[in-house]
Amino acid sequence: MNLRHGIATLLPALLAALLVAGCGEKIAVPEPEGLFSVSQYQLDGEPLDAPDARQVLTLQGSVFLLEPTRLVKMNQAFDVQNSVTGFADARRMCVDDRDELVFIWDQGTQTMSWYLGIDLSEPQGVPGQSILPEVQSCTGLATCRSGVGMTGGGQTFVYVADPDSGVVHRYVYDPFTGLLPYGILCNDQGEGTRVAKQPAGLARDRVDSLLVCDIAPDRHWVIRFNGTPDLADTTAAGEPLWRGLPVLFDVATDDPPPPADYVLGNAPGADGTAWDPGPSSAEGEFDEPRSVAVDGSGRIFVADHGNHRVQVFDEAGVYDFAFGDSLVMPYPESVAVIDESVDPPEIDYGAYLLILGDGVLRKFISGEHYDAINEDPGPLD
Repeated sequence: MNLRHGIATLLPALLAALLVAGCGEKIAVPEPEGLFSVSQYQLDGEPLDAPDARQVLTLQGSVFLLEPTRLVKMNQAFDVQNSVTGFADARRMCVDDRDELVFIWDQGTQTMSWYLGIDLSEPQGVPGQSILPEVQSCTGLATCRSGVGMTGGGQTFVYVADPDSGVVHRYVYDPFTGLLPYGILCNDQGEGTRVAKQPAGLARDRVDSLLVCDIAPDRHWVIRFNGTPDLADTTAAGEPLWRGLPVLFDVATDDPPPPADYVLGNAPGADGTAWDPGPSSAEGEFDEPRSVAVDGSGRIFVADHGNHRVQVFDEAGVYDFAFGDSLVMPYPESVAVIDESVDPPEIDYGAYLLILGDGVLRKFISGEHYDAINEDPGPLD
């Protein structure tokens, strides 16, 4: 049952009970807590102290935690199942489009490595790493197949957010040769919507577009790109950039569409007068959006670092709700989703959220999933 529908159903019953009671015995009205609050997610289980962890992600129900020198695979109770050690300065990770591989960027050796998600073993008979000396820093990784068919034998593109270089790099991944440069997704030159000035977290959405967090002082938004390389896009000297193109979250209402139609967060609207650049605590706006994740229904979850919360948007980019505060979600750095299916069974949604912040990993359960697993089965036949 939808949480808001549940509240709407509960309130009339409470009012009716109060009317029946009249002036006799007082009936205590339940305080809004737990599921009957403005929050659709609540803490589930004991948090895990992870003072060195840099990112959390999920793959086929398992939880992966990245530390500077190791990658740990855990179950949902945070029990360790496998690990890989020996990194010099591991910064970010992502899962490939096929839900098979975990890519790890090690800044200490400027190396991208990949492992089988099922047991963290190295793929047999193929390269397991590539050295990428041009990557100066890494604040986000993502894979996306959009446009990879034009490369011939490529399996997917791998994107690396590199604010020190001022670009989001694009590499084509071929399991037999590793990673090769294939232009960029975007750079920090200019003011338009084809720009990410200070890219942070990356994610692939349900329709194979790329979401890029931009935490530049005059941005604080999440922008959406089609990663298909634009082969007509070159420098003035004719060198290929092959950037992607910004993608509208919803149908354009103006021609040309304003930046606000391409981003989550505060951006110039059609008349440009409503924009107040910088961090914001308003609904649907951000103070350093550090990480972004997408569930099977297309909902977008953004770790709003400076506001100690996660904000949730629907697939069209419309603000839905936010939850968290400085006590239960201090400085969220990384967000990941575990999906569960609902009727009809092909529809998935974020039943659990994993939030890493301030050195602690926390798991949150959705109100809908809590109801589903705690539902009274009724009398047995």
